Amino acid sequence: MDEQTQKKIKEKFDSLPEAIKETIMSSRYQDDLIEVGQKYQLSTEQLGLLERETTLVLMGLTPPDEFAEELQRELAIDNVRIGQMIEDIGQKVFMPLKTLLKIMYTPEGEAPEVEDEDEEEPAAAVQSAYFDRNLQPPVHEVPREAVQVPINPTARS
Repeated sequence: MDEQTQKKIKEKFDSLPEAIKETIMSSRYQDDLIEVGQKYQLSTEQLGLLERETTLVLMGLTPPDEFAEELQRELAIDNVRIGQMIEDIGQKVFMPLKTLLKIMYTPEGEAPEVEDEDEEEPAAAVQSAYFDRNLQPPVHEVPREAVQVPINPTARS
């Protein structure tokens, strides 16, 4: 990874809300993703890709509505399993950070929308965005391969 890419990633990470930084660095985050990976029988390589893609969403480098597409492209597994994994990740990782993520992904100058309790779950919204439109490959400031987020399978909270 070149120095400029490392600098961009560090700047982006440093600008994140503290709760998101803590989540990314926590062993609980890794444990949750390992649990999801085991449930869906992901290989070690796929598990690393799952963590990278989830971290890119948490860091604001991949919009949530592109998460399913990126997972399918990177993991090369069927839509049904992708949808189920997104549901699990949504509940374990994204839901506790829902308000912060909503603020992070609200365009500048706009107020984040306040959701009613009865509104669609975030994971279902991501699935809907994935399956209901013709998606184009996302454009990222930082190359995906440059984001190294190794999973430590021995980490426990």
